[in-house]
Amino acid sequence: MRIIVHPGFHKTGTSSLQACLAANRAALAERLRLVLLDELPAPVRCATRFAVGQDPLDLAAFTASFCETCEGLAETTVPAIVISCEGLSGRTPGKHGIIDYAAALPLAQAMERGFQAVFGRSADVTFLYTTRARQPWLHSAWRHNLAGYRMTLDFDQFCAVYGKAADFAAITDQIRRAVRRSKVVVTPLETVLARPADAILHLLELPGGWDEKMKNPGVKNTGISQGLAAVLLAINRSDVSDAEAKSQRAAAIAAGQDPNHATTSG
Repeated sequence: MRIIVHPGFHKTGTSSLQACLAANRAALAERLRLVLLDELPAPVRCATRFAVGQDPLDLAAFTASFCETCEGLAETTVPAIVISCEGLSGRTPGKHGIIDYAAALPLAQAMERGFQAVFGRSADVTFLYTTRARQPWLHSAWRHNLAGYRMTLDFDQFCAVYGKAADFAAITDQIRRAVRRSKVVVTPLETVLARPADAILHLLELPGGWDEKMKNPGVKNTGISQGLAAVLLAINRSDVSDAEAKSQRAAAIAAGQDPNHATTSG
């Protein structure tokens, strides 16, 4: 069985990639079984808990729930299984004190164990990690945290604290050494900007002419503008309650759709 699992990383075009795969689900059905977030609630809950607390019990719970997911896929008759969900690498750095992707390695090892337990050692497993250049990724992650949480760091301060999280070469090298029975492929977002789903589609070796049949829903989950980021930072730094800050952020975001917003997806 050919298995491609795309566990991350956040803010690397994942929303656009998954939207494209979902839009073409029916057309691809004879070639792959597609698994997205809606089929992974339990593994993602366990993965995010593990990323926050690094509790071995949460990792064990993730392993068990991921094995259950694999067991549900064991009767797949099409040539490939594609699993895409950045939550399988934990949470976006900046949330709940998470400063890097340290959780991604043990989570990858747990997934490899799940594949081996259910599909056997003969399973052809590829871990695909989409990445992004350091500065654009940090900027996207900073704006994401500003919008969703009471982040009070400016961009330079954010980089000083969370800069290690953008060292994707280091973490993917560590994962490559740790999942010895699987392949690890790294695809920078910059090489698939026109259609991030190509990061996966190219691995499937689809027949010639297939591209012409593909629907491309375009860029999803675009980032907020620099001006709106400044507004959100001011709200987060104000002396209002957390509930009021959340309400003000939501109002600012709802009113802040302008032609200057970012055009790369998260």
